Amino acid sequence: MKYRILIGVSVLLALCLVLPVSGLAAGEDELKNVLGERDIDKDKIYGDIQQIIYFIYGISGLVILTSVIVSSVLLSTSGSNPHKRAAGFGALGMAALGGYVLVKAFDIAAFLSTFASSGG
Repeated sequence: MKYRILIGVSVLLALCLVLPVSGLAAGEDELKNVLGERDIDKDKIYGDIQQIIYFIYGISGLVILTSVIVSSVLLSTSGSNPHKRAAGFGALGMAALGGYVLVKAFDIAAFLSTFASSGG
């Protein structure tokens, strides 16, 4: 059950990484309509979003590292119990899957940021 939650959180974090960047990909005119006719410093907005993304990556990396440590403890304490051994390998697989999702979310965010920085 807790690994389903881990996968759900990983997917949610991946969506958090993608959605803010794709919202800015609409362009400066649409952003001015939302914010009003104020001056928009695009570099400051992109810098703030980049700091948020790096913070989320750091937390996700710590969650993955913790998951790897928990799975290694499960494997090392399994002894001759096949159920604990299977749980350890399952936890290790979920940690690997979470890492893969994190890397792919980074790739998608980088791809969408190229559209946002080009303005169209």
